[in-house]
Order: sequence, then C-alpha cells, then structure tokens
Amino acid sequence: MSLCPVIPSVGAVAPVAASAVRISSGFWHTRQELNTTKLLDHCDTWIESMGWYDTFRRAAGQTPDKALQGKLFTDADVYKLLEAFAWETAVRPEPRTPDMVRRFTQSQQAANTAALAGPDCIAAGQRLAG
Repeated sequence: MSLCPVIPSVGAVAPVAASAVRISSGFWHTRQELNTTKLLDHCDTWIESMGWYDTFRRAAGQTPDKALQGKLFTDADVYKLLEAFAWETAVRPEPRTPDMVRRFTQSQQAANTAALAGPDCIAAGQRLAG
C-alpha cells in the first residue's frame, strides 16, 4: 500500500504536454483564440495601467510611475496573467508573449535580488547583516 494518493508513473493514464494538444474547433477553440488575440493583451494593458506591475518594481528598488491603485493583494492577478501567458506560450508561441513574460520576470528577478540584499534576509540558512 502506498502512502501517496496517486502514483503518476504507474497506470494506464499519463500526463500529456500542453504543446502536444491542439483544439482546432468548437467552443474551447473559440475561447483560446479570444485569449490569444484579445484578452491577454487587454489584461496586460489593464494591469500596467493600474500600476499592479509597479508592486514588483517597488520591491526591486525602482521608482514606479504611479501610486498603487486597487487592492493591496493585486500581485495575485499579475501571477495569474503570467500563468496564462505561459500556457499560451506553450500552446502557441508568439513574439509578443515572451516580451511580457521577460518584462515581468526581469522585475521579479530584480525584486528578489533587492530582497536578498535586505537586512532581514535569510539565505542558505544564515541571517545576512544589513
């Protein structure tokens, strides 16, 4: 008896890579096309205009263009959009998608670097003096 709820390497069903599946017609194809052609760009523009990317710029020590608008936990929406772009990139790579992902990950990397340089950082089990 296994203590794990599932054993993914055993059985008749195996995971399939997102890039190996194509939905070429019907309800979900229409929704995917709408995501690709309209919604992701709309969401990216909206999140930028609301200043929600600026949360990450602030964390990276950069000066954002505008004050935060909306709720304090808007970073979750940024992560959801990043996940949507990642899925779209896996299924249908397009030149604009990696640009958004690159912009976001650069801000995130800078934020992580700034956090690691902070006085309260714990890295590799040691408290860093600041």
